Amino acid sequence: MMFLNPQNAAVPMKRVYRLDEDLGRNPKQLRQIQALSLDASRPFMGLSARLGLYGSPAWWANLESGAIRQELISGEIIGVLAGDEDDPLNCSVSLSTRHEEIDYINLPVLDPADAALFQIGHLVDAFCCYTELKGHPGKDGSTPVLLEVVEIAVSLDPVARHRADLAAPAARELPVLAWSAESMASLLSLDQAVVPMKRVFHLSAHHRRYPDVVKARQALTLDESRPTEGLCGKRGLYGSNEWWHYLQRGKIHLSRASGVISRVYSAPVEDGEKPVLLFDMAELSAWCVGMPVLVNDEADLALFRIGSRVDFIVLHLAYKVRPPADADFPWPPEVLEMAVSLDPPAPLISCNSPPK
Repeated sequence: MMFLNPQNAAVPMKRVYRLDEDLGRNPKQLRQIQALSLDASRPFMGLSARLGLYGSPAWWANLESGAIRQELISGEIIGVLAGDEDDPLNCSVSLSTRHEEIDYINLPVLDPADAALFQIGHLVDAFCCYTELKGHPGKDGSTPVLLEVVEIAVSLDPVARHRADLAAPAARELPVLAWSAESMASLLSLDQAVVPMKRVFHLSAHHRRYPDVVKARQALTLDESRPTEGLCGKRGLYGSNEWWHYLQRGKIHLSRASGVISRVYSAPVEDGEKPVLLFDMAELSAWCVGMPVLVNDEADLALFRIGSRVDFIVLHLAYKVRPPADADFPWPPEVLEMAVSLDPPAPLISCNSPPK
């Protein structure tokens, strides 16, 4: 199974690493990794088998479908760490990508001779995935993951010699990464929730249902005649593959909130507009007022009741022009995921009275 296609690259490149070939060369090590995943006596050690036993056909199928989160790291080498004579199959470099610089990342090779290709000015494409670890979610509710290199290609020459080719539109045929709702679901972990909960909204599903909304926001970002309107495109166009990848890597600011619904009501709307359902929520020490009820399936609206628990993740997206420091919201908030409890409503959390 191959994910990169260096034969069609705009510059001469060579594939220097494939995880499937590496695992095939080390079957004993693979068996040890799989055994640790299955060892119930070590619940906090090793890789999770939730999406397939590591290196198994099921694991590869989930990687190909996007159920396992993917990432493509592509950039020019701007620094090379001196190699380890005892480990000639690993190279450490720093990269300059389209939007950021990546401090040293470790990149393996299958042939020690290919390590010589990792020189300043050369181009690197690294197809990676996020493999889930065993154990409890982190303090923020996220599932712990390990960044795994799946495939690597590196240019045979410095990219400066091919700058014109790289600048040509659509010159580089990088893979379109597969993804699914499963691949992003780990940001809001429900497996360890205190009460049974259901994920009722995911922004990715909303984008698929309303693609014109995404296109409109992207068009406003690209509209140079409106330099003060819309979102900044530094982390990729809103809703694009590149934008999702930056989100998965933690480069887009987000926050999590959890509480108990204290009120559900309809917001005032103009004649002919669709009613908007809102809720107020009591957190441990504060109130959250006027949150929109978001669902991908309207049947889930019935779950939003006074006393129900709600967990959600809010994205803080950057404007083209940052608002004044005294603005109420320095970023326009957007909900990434929302989950609500399935059990009967619970007593409200004790805190100060909600604002009028």
